[in-house]
Amino acid sequence: MSSSMNTFEKDSLPKAWSQASKGVVNNILLQEISDYHLYAKNPDTGENFRRFYRHLEPLHCFLAVNVAKDFFAQHDSRISIQKRINSYAEGLRLHSFFAKCKKVAVLKGTIDLAHGDVLKKQIKNLSSAEKKSVGVVFLDYSGFEKLGIDEALFKSINCLFLGGIKSLKDRYMLLAHGISGETGAVRSKEIIWWGIPFGMIFVFNLSKLLASRNIEIVPAINSPGDQVFSRSLLTVKHHFSFSSKYVDKVYTSTPLVQGFEEIYRPKLVQFNPSFYGTSELEGVSNLLSNAEVKLLNRLEKLKYSGSLLISSVSRVDKTSSQKYLTFVDNLLDRVSRACLLCFGKKLPSEYQDLVQKYGKNRIIFVGWLSPNATVKIIGILDLFIDPFPFGAGMTFASAAFQEIPIVSTSDYVSTSPSSISILYYYYKTGAIKFKSREVVSNLFGPVSSFLERAVACLNSEAHGGAADLKHIVSTILMDSSTSVLSSQKS
Repeated sequence: MSSSMNTFEKDSLPKAWSQASKGVVNNILLQEISDYHLYAKNPDTGENFRRFYRHLEPLHCFLAVNVAKDFFAQHDSRISIQKRINSYAEGLRLHSFFAKCKKVAVLKGTIDLAHGDVLKKQIKNLSSAEKKSVGVVFLDYSGFEKLGIDEALFKSINCLFLGGIKSLKDRYMLLAHGISGETGAVRSKEIIWWGIPFGMIFVFNLSKLLASRNIEIVPAINSPGDQVFSRSLLTVKHHFSFSSKYVDKVYTSTPLVQGFEEIYRPKLVQFNPSFYGTSELEGVSNLLSNAEVKLLNRLEKLKYSGSLLISSVSRVDKTSSQKYLTFVDNLLDRVSRACLLCFGKKLPSEYQDLVQKYGKNRIIFVGWLSPNATVKIIGILDLFIDPFPFGAGMTFASAAFQEIPIVSTSDYVSTSPSSISILYYYYKTGAIKFKSREVVSNLFGPVSSFLERAVACLNSEAHGGAADLKHIVSTILMDSSTSVLSSQKS
């Protein structure tokens, strides 16, 4: 859907540059987040992502230069800016935090997403000694109490909470101030932007500028020898493709996915995709809300009455392509007992024809649910449909772990960062072997046979290979004991 990015380039981007030339910073930093969801994720492809950040990179570098100039300028406002940032730094013991940490993960946004699961698993894989030199910066959390059941885990490492600071610009400035300070400006330190790159370009460049202490001599951004810290990005699903001008290293778990440029290519480091624990994949019943229990009971009653529950367990805006909807239409037509469960904040207009044709008893909108409730519902499905062309991540793993039949395809493994892309990589390299040919066919068959394979699964009483797939998913996506946060990792 290139029209979305066309709108961004014609309307939103020129306005942002106009605002930047007038000294606006905070609103533009906030706009990165809203524009990303509005344009770059519509649809969520590597091409759109690269196109989006190719424009934002120079814009955010420009903002960083202007902010650094204000920070060092010889006028009264300089005093208030530095005084405010230093006051925050003192209150949060900023420099003490950086003095302790050799590796620092920076999290923008909620921890209740796939990259949050990865972060928790990577911390669990650290030894007690290693945890002492690892830190996490929570840009949007104000304290441990917001982390819920994960509070104890994060108290085992060094944490810095910046969510109590109202201005996003100030949060980013404070982080850059810590990175560029005497305790932060050490080449052995590595700053790992975790999962989502919001604010990364701005902070990395501002950190270098503040560390230079002379804004008139702008350090060469792409000169590794001048680095005062190592700039890294860890990506769970998306095929991010920043150049080495902005990022030194990219940790990726989807090596098949293409998108990185050959010129100024950063160092790519594959990390073991050990993302999940048992509770993330099968849920905890006593943590369900009353409304979630009621919904689950309703669906179980429907299942026991003879209905076959099917779903991609993805936001419906990610499964609104005409090709996918045609498949769903044909599947519901071929299997009269099949009922499609739809997840999300609202049912898109593209689904209204299906609702009119099959009724609300077969197109069931369950709404926006907690991750815990989502995986409990996955556990009662009769078939998990891996969405295409954008494959699933955690929900795929949950279905496999709970031995739910899955139909997928390998046709998009080089363009869609997903669980199927990871499994196909290990399968093709010979690292994993399936005992069941049926599982291999259902997972990696072409999209042209997707419908026939799905119909066959729903019409079959026995599903061979479910335990085999559970074992492989457990081995690949759960069992690794390594961590990119370990001081032993380069």
